Amino acid sequence: MPSIETSRESTSGALITGTGALFLFLLLRLLAVCGYDWNVAFAVIHTVDLNEGFGILVGTLMGEPLFTGIGLALIAPLPLLRLLWPSDSVHRGSALVLIAVITTAYASLLATYQQWWLLAITAAVTLLLLVLHRAQQHGRLHRAGTLILHRAWLITGLLVLMLAAIVRTPWVPLEHITLTDRTEDGYVMETSPGFLKILTADDRDFIIIPTDEVTAREEKHVE
Repeated sequence: MPSIETSRESTSGALITGTGALFLFLLLRLLAVCGYDWNVAFAVIHTVDLNEGFGILVGTLMGEPLFTGIGLALIAPLPLLRLLWPSDSVHRGSALVLIAVITTAYASLLATYQQWWLLAITAAVTLLLLVLHRAQQHGRLHRAGTLILHRAWLITGLLVLMLAAIVRTPWVPLEHITLTDRTEDGYVMETSPGFLKILTADDRDFIIIPTDEVTAREEKHVE
């Protein structure tokens, strides 16, 4: 039976790992949306509230349906994997939460964008899992399937970090902004008293516009 000291060290290690992963996620998101331009990222960081990490995470996943859809298609068969390799060492409650989140997000994305070809990816992954399940009980393939199950949260986390690094779409909606002398397509990163701080869509420039120059704002939805 693990001692109290060991449990404390384990909890502390998990907390440090989680904090480090969150910091890496936020850093990757900041650099990715700024086109990995250090100066632009330095300007944008002052508009980011680090306490809104969860909102940035959800905004990242919802802002780029193509990459998010591929990621969900790859991990959607986790419910089947959980049934094929039941294990007492895997916390059933956390696994069910992960399954519920993945299934809900995947179904909503398919219904909205009708990217039915993603189902082919899910079917291929499911077929692979069935092959692993039919392998010998103590064979390498079976052990590989068990390893995947035990690392379900880790695999999901790595996919999220990959999305953070490659998705250029910020965590706020794209807007078509009409000004007194021109129009701008961009992302309103912050609304300050008297000013809008905008990250332009095409060039990824960071500009500050007085609000009295803004005549209209219209949100542009991802096609």
